[in-house]
Amino acid sequence: MKKIFLFIIGLVLSFSFLSVSKAKFVCVAEDDGLSLAKNAKSAILMDANSDVVLFEKNSDERLPIASMTKMMSLSVIFDEIEKDNLSLDSKVTISENAAQTEGSQAFLDANKTYLVKDLLKSIIIASANDSTVALSEAVAGNETEFVRKMNAKAKELNLTNTHFENSTGLSANEHYSSARDCAIIYKEIMDNPIYLEYSKIWMTDLIHPSGRRTELVNTNRLVKTYPGCDSGKTGYTSLAKYCLTCSARRGETRLVGVVIGEPDSKTRFSEVREMFDYGFANYKSNVVLDKDEFSAEIDIFNGKIDKIYGKIENSYSILTKNGEKLNVKVIIEDNEPRAPIEVGDVIGKVLVVDENGIVIFEDDILANESVAKMQFFDHFKHILNHW
Repeated sequence: MKKIFLFIIGLVLSFSFLSVSKAKFVCVAEDDGLSLAKNAKSAILMDANSDVVLFEKNSDERLPIASMTKMMSLSVIFDEIEKDNLSLDSKVTISENAAQTEGSQAFLDANKTYLVKDLLKSIIIASANDSTVALSEAVAGNETEFVRKMNAKAKELNLTNTHFENSTGLSANEHYSSARDCAIIYKEIMDNPIYLEYSKIWMTDLIHPSGRRTELVNTNRLVKTYPGCDSGKTGYTSLAKYCLTCSARRGETRLVGVVIGEPDSKTRFSEVREMFDYGFANYKSNVVLDKDEFSAEIDIFNGKIDKIYGKIENSYSILTKNGEKLNVKVIIEDNEPRAPIEVGDVIGKVLVVDENGIVIFEDDILANESVAKMQFFDHFKHILNHW
């Protein structure tokens, strides 16, 4: 018989869930008359854990985003590192084309060799265009092919208001994104350990092969001035104006804020700060399932061992207004798994159910270990051990 284990989350609900699925974007404040991001052309404030949108303004409008483009460039580069096609200690020879890239620079020496980690550091901290082009050439042979990878990833992420013409964000006719799409792109890189390591650095030096030094200063002022701000990406061109995507954390609550088209640098920082203040003052993220802590004991039939522990691949959080309480049930169902079992096999399911009995989240429970099938003599041994 299938076994069902029931756990009650120890908070009581005042009835309104703000998120119904991590895959959906639910706006809870669009029509509340909030006076936020008044000067931005477009903006969005999102709970990073649940993807609930707390505030938005023209969030799907296609606009130039300047160097926030590099969020997607970094995402593609991180993918290549994860695939072992590139490493932090790989050496990249800087082309004349890369060294001559206009805009913000790390002032790389053409025909000299740099480490990938140093180029990444200059991109993440100081938004270096020359380093971005150099890495795009290292990944794809040339920037044009790299941009194809960027647009392919945009399609993979279902970004309907994004198209790239270059890797840096320099102005181009068909180069655009939206505040919502920028938040989605940012979520692809914000927990990457390489990104997090460098994005928190306020000031450092890039040492060139000749020994020459270039000072790198973080373009995201909020990393230094806003409590809990852990990373972000700025952007500016005369066409895009001043842009910013960044995140901040308070306890279990992590928010992502995006503004596009601000009139000056000071305003972009102050208006994202105001969005963060609003979010933290009014909402709280409740972790219902933590994939790193989850463990479920599941009975195994006809196996050399009787029970194993299962894991899940996705965490789940629910956002509530401050002062509201939450009442959900976590149900663990085993599917009567029979040996042999391999690591990663589905051995059950975990469900999160609201007080009306509606399933608001589910995920497979996967085997943490392999279990061999009982053989003929194993049955005798089992009988003797339980005599």
